[in-house]
Amino acid sequence: MALDGKTALVTGFAGAIGSTIAKTLANAGCDVIGIDRVKQKIAQKSIDEIKAGNRQDISYFECDLLKKEDVKKVSLEIKPTCKVDIIVNVAGRLTVDKVEDMTAEDWDEDIGINLTAPFLVIKQFLGSMKEKGWGRILNISSTCGLVARPSMSSYVASKTGLVGLTRAVALESAEFGVTCNAICPSTVDTPLVTKMIKDFQKTSTKSFDEIKIADLVVFLCSPAGNNITGTAIPVDGGYTTS
Repeated sequence: MALDGKTALVTGFAGAIGSTIAKTLANAGCDVIGIDRVKQKIAQKSIDEIKAGNRQDISYFECDLLKKEDVKKVSLEIKPTCKVDIIVNVAGRLTVDKVEDMTAEDWDEDIGINLTAPFLVIKQFLGSMKEKGWGRILNISSTCGLVARPSMSSYVASKTGLVGLTRAVALESAEFGVTCNAICPSTVDTPLVTKMIKDFQKTSTKSFDEIKIADLVVFLCSPAGNNITGTAIPVDGGYTTS
């Protein structure tokens, strides 16, 4: 398989996108480390599916990515047992509110999950990737990281910042065989965006199709992605071209 012997760390593991990416990476040969803030019993279905369908190892760590000390603690637990080859920062948070109505707490948490947490995770494992001379970092941004939408200021700001972080890390790590790319999907029908979908459907008859990005993650981790770094790739059916 394309990624035999690699270990992939996936944040937001228990969510719809995170679990799909984790399963696809496992199918490609990766051992998987899942990180999420929910209890393991909530993530157990995804864990069992990976175990049942693959020979790869799967481990799960409960971690509140809003807490810097939690990220550091979990990283210290992971490092002695394995070297992380692939990071996929999936965990996300969305507040739908006008700027004047948004609370400072919601702003801080959106920035914390969507931007600060990926930085903290990358910070913990980038050094070992450089030492090995190989690594892949995928940050799940959004089309909101490329174009703005109303009533989503904290999400737009954090996802735009994530694209910037991606480019900076790519420049710092290119000479070490480490790539860093952002994937920018359009709206994905997950619990994260349920409120926005319900509000949208009040005034529109359009449906929301789930956009699958897991195969793109595997492609970028494969040898075919060796020279692709610092990019922000939209997966949006042409939405951002208009």
